[in-house]
Amino acid sequence: MTQIDPKILGKIKKCLALSASSNPNEAATALRQARALMEKYGVSAHEVAMSEVGESRAASHTLSREKPAAWEVLIASLVGRAFGCQLMFERSFKRMRSGSVKTHGAYIFVGLSHHAEVASYTATVLIRRCKRARQKWISENFGGLSVGTVGVKKKITQMGDAFATGWASEINKLVSDFAVSMDVQQAIARHIHENTGGKEGKTRESRPDNDRYFSMALTAGAMAAKDERLYRPVETAQGEQLAIEN
Repeated sequence: MTQIDPKILGKIKKCLALSASSNPNEAATALRQARALMEKYGVSAHEVAMSEVGESRAASHTLSREKPAAWEVLIASLVGRAFGCQLMFERSFKRMRSGSVKTHGAYIFVGLSHHAEVASYTATVLIRRCKRARQKWISENFGGLSVGTVGVKKKITQMGDAFATGWASEINKLVSDFAVSMDVQQAIARHIHENTGGKEGKTRESRPDNDRYFSMALTAGAMAAKDERLYRPVETAQGEQLAIEN
C-alpha cells in the first residue's frame, strides 16, 4: 500500500465517520469532504480500509504434537466469526537449554484493528473459562481414578475433550456472522496475503471408544456453558468496550 500522510488519512477517516451521522445534512457534507480529500490526495477506499486492518494474537494452551485441541480451535473460530475476523494459526519453536525444542501456538485474528483486539481478548477469556470448567468436571467425575493405570489417563483426556467440545458447541449457538463491507473483506484478504507465509494449523480430536459416554460428556459440557454470554463490541467515547468479562 502506498504511504499516505497520517494526518490526511486521519481527516478522511473522521469525515467518513461523520458521514454516518443521523443528521442528513451533516452526513452529506462529511461524505462530500471525504470524497474530495480522497480525490485530491489519490487515496482509494481500499487504501482507507487497509489502514484500518490489523491483527491480534491469543495464545493456544492445548498444543500437543504441534496441534491444538479441536475444542479450542472451535472457540477461536466462532469468536473470529462473531467479530468479522479471519483466523490464522501460528506455530513458533524455541530451543531449550537441554537441547529439546518447545513449540508454542497462537491464534491470529485479522480484521478491523479494534475488532481484532476484542476478538483475541474474548477468545482468551472463553478458552480459559472452558479449560477451567473442563478441569472441574474431570476432578468431580474422575478424581478418584489413578492416572498411573494403563489407559486411564488417555480415557480421562478423551472425556475431558468431549466435555470441552460440548461447552464450545453451546457457545457456538450464540454466534451469528458479523457483517463487514466488501472493502474490508478484501483488505483483510490482502493483509493475510502480504503478511503470512505459514500454513493453516491442524487440530487434534480424541474420541472415546464408547460413544454413549462421549455423548454424556458432550451434554455435560453444553449444560455447563448455558449461562455464558457473548456480546458485540460497543463503541463508546472512551474507545472500544471489551466484549466479555474475565
